[in-house]
Amino acid sequence: MERLIRDCTDDLDSKKHPVEIVCDPDLYLFADRAKIDQVISNLVSNAVKYSPSGGKITVGTDKSGDKTRIFVRDEGIGIDLKHQKNIFKSFYRVDNLNTSNISGFGIGLYLVAEILRQHGSEIQLESAKGKGSTFYFDL
Repeated sequence: MERLIRDCTDDLDSKKHPVEIVCDPDLYLFADRAKIDQVISNLVSNAVKYSPSGGKITVGTDKSGDKTRIFVRDEGIGIDLKHQKNIFKSFYRVDNLNTSNISGFGIGLYLVAEILRQHGSEIQLESAKGKGSTFYFDL
């Protein structure tokens, strides 16, 4: 898992976003590596995109009962509660002054949700406007 997380964050070319990896180096999971790479890479990319002022991005794992929780946390603009359920729908984009200059089609989080559904999991979110976001899922 640690190698996968490092692969997903190695290409991050941002001096404004220090990355912290919090993961047991001996942790192994049974999953489609390419698809979970796509999930984590999308979440990390969004963390950078929606943290225009910078701030730390933390990617890691925690034990959650008999499962492993994988998370990506940022210190970005956050997501207002009224938008949180809809952001996992295809082509949904939060449209406000803070996001008007951020490009995208609104399908990344939809694909994340679908990949995780195929793994018997679901994407979860904790966020507050102006306080950053944590996206996580259990495998």
